[in-house]
Amino acid sequence: MSVDVAQVVSDLTSKMAQAKSPLGDLEDWQPSPVDVQMLFLEALRLCVSINVDSVASPLRQHLDDLVDTCCKVSLARARRELELVGPAKVDDRYGAHLGVDSSELLLRRVEQTVAYLRLSVGKNNPDAMGRAYVRACELAEGFVLRLSSVPVGEATESADGVRAPDVPDDESLGESRPEELVSDEHFRRLSRMFVSSVDDDEGTLSRSIAERDDRHAETERFGRACDAILEELRRVRTADARSVVARSAKAPSLSKVPRFSCSSKVPHEKLVELLLEVERSLVTYRRYVTDFGLMGAMGGYAGASDCAGWSRRSTGWCDEYFEAHYSGALPQSRHRDASLDYFSEEIGGPGDDQDDIDFAIDRMRKFNVIRYEGILDPDPSRYVNAFWYGLSKLGRFADCAVEVDESAWGDFCVALKKAAWTSVGPLAARMDEKQAKDYTEAVDKLLGEWMV
Repeated sequence: MSVDVAQVVSDLTSKMAQAKSPLGDLEDWQPSPVDVQMLFLEALRLCVSINVDSVASPLRQHLDDLVDTCCKVSLARARRELELVGPAKVDDRYGAHLGVDSSELLLRRVEQTVAYLRLSVGKNNPDAMGRAYVRACELAEGFVLRLSSVPVGEATESADGVRAPDVPDDESLGESRPEELVSDEHFRRLSRMFVSSVDDDEGTLSRSIAERDDRHAETERFGRACDAILEELRRVRTADARSVVARSAKAPSLSKVPRFSCSSKVPHEKLVELLLEVERSLVTYRRYVTDFGLMGAMGGYAGASDCAGWSRRSTGWCDEYFEAHYSGALPQSRHRDASLDYFSEEIGGPGDDQDDIDFAIDRMRKFNVIRYEGILDPDPSRYVNAFWYGLSKLGRFADCAVEVDESAWGDFCVALKKAAWTSVGPLAARMDEKQAKDYTEAVDKLLGEWMV
C-alpha cells in the first residue's frame, strides 16, 4: 500500500503539539502514552481514508464518464426513434462541396443537403423535441438501473484470520465515512498494542516520535510501530474486500424526470415557405451546373479553380500579376475558411439583423421571379448566388428553429451520476484494487451490451 505512515504520524504529531502547547513548539510538549496511542490510532484512520480514496475515486470518475456517455447515446437514440434530425451545418457542407471535382457529384451532394433540410423542417418541432428528451431520460435511467446486476468480484488476498464485518443485505454501506470502516474491535486491539509500546516510565518512544529522533533504538521501535499500522491496515482492508464479494449495488433511487421547456424560435410555416423558395432555386441551379459545369458553381466566394485544384498567388506589389499553380484535384478536401456569410449579406435589408426570415423569403421570391436564359443569360452567376443565399439562410433558420432549455437536461445527467454513485459507492469503499478493476471492466461490458 502506497501510504507513508511515518509521514502521516509526523504530520499528526506536529498538529497535536500545536494544539496542546501554548507556543506550538515540539520542545514544550512531552507526549504521554495516551497521546501516542491517540496519535497512532488517528494515523490508522487517516491511512484507511487515503487507501479507500485511492481505490474509490478512479472508479467514481470512470462511472461518471460512463453515465455521461450513456446520456449522449440515449439522446441520439431517442432522436432516431422519433425520426428527428440533427443540425444540417450547411457551412461545413459548403466547405466539403468546394473539394468536389465532378458536376454530377456536386449536384448529388447539393440535393442531399436540401433533402436533409426538408426532413429537418418536416420533423423537428417543439412537441417532438420534448418527447425526445423525455425518452432519452428513460433510456439513460434504464442503463443506470442495470448497475444493480453487476456483482463484485473476488478479492486479491485472504483475510488472514480477520473477521469480515457483518453487513445485512438490506443495510446501506454508504452511511459511514471511509475512516469509520475500521471496526471498534480492530481499534481496541491496536490500543493495547500501542500502549504496550510506550510502557516505559521515561516514554522514550513518545519522545522519539515527537522529535523524530535518530537514536537507533527508538527509530527502530518507531519503524516497527509504523509497519504494524500498515500490516493492520492491510488486514482490515482485506476483510472489507471479502465482505463485498459477490454483492451487487442496491437499485439506485432515481428522481422524477424533469419537464423540458421546448419552444418554437422560428415559425414553422415560415420555414416551409423558405424551403419551397430554395427548392425552386435548386431547379435553376441544376440547369446552371448542367450548362456551365463547375465554372462558378460555388458562387461568388469561390472560382472554378477551387473545385479543380488550381490556386493563384500575387507576384507583384499591387496585385497586378498572378502566378497560377495546379496542385491536382482534391475531391475530399475541406476549405476551413469557407463560409456562406458572403451570400448572407442583407443588402438593403434590416441592417445587422440576420434573423429576419420574412426578409429572406421576400428576397428569394424576387430572385426566383427572374427567368434563367441558359448559356445566353447576361448574368448567370446571380442564380448561383441566389441559391447559396437561400440554402445558407434555410440551414441557419432550420438549425435553430426549436429552442430547448438544455439546463434541465444537464441537471438530469448530474442527478443520474449522483444516483449511480450513491448505489455503487458503498461497495467501492470496501473494494480492493483488483475488485475495482474487475468492476470497471464489468460496467464497461454492460454499457457495450446496452448500446447494441
